[in-house]
Parts: sequence; C-alpha cells; structure tokens
Amino acid sequence: ELWSRLHRLRPDDPSVLEALAHLETADGRRLEAIALLDRSLAIDPGVARPWFNLGFLLQEQGEHERAIAAFDRALALDATLDRAPSDTSPLVAVREVT
Repeated sequence: ELWSRLHRLRPDDPSVLEALAHLETADGRRLEAIALLDRSLAIDPGVARPWFNLGFLLQEQGEHERAIAAFDRALALDATLDRAPSDTSPLVAVREVT
C-alpha cells in the first residue's frame, strides 16, 4: 500500500518503479514487473541493477535474446555484477541456451 501511494505521488521515479517491480515479482506477476522495469529503464537507463533484474525476468519468460541484451547492458554498466555467484547462474544459463 505504501509503495502504491508513493507511486501515485512519484509515478516517474525509477526507484519507486523498481521497488514496485520487486513487489510484483514476489507476488508472481512477472509481466507486470517487466513492464515496470521497462518503464524505469526508459527513464534512467544508466543503472545496472534494474537491467540485471529485467534479465532474470525475461529469462523466466523464455525471452532469451532480450534477456541476454539486458544482462549485457547491466554488465556494461557494472562489471562487478558477474562476480556474485547468486547473480551469475541465470546469465550463464541463458548464454548456454543460445
């Protein structure tokens, strides 16, 4: 509820959109989360973490090419993302599929 109210007050705030995407993901609403991350990244494409989160969601949806592009963008912005073991398994899995 708090995030929804904040979103009404700040509908174009990338941080709010990303937080809402996390909530949607936790509730199993992956497509809604993807839409929120797409919107967040359209506003501020220079932040790595939303690109990485988008890659996870796209991979789950079977959108492998788009997932790879999102992971590549995330890593171009922050190369340290590929060093965390919990973060790299989806990237490796997507690259092996394609």
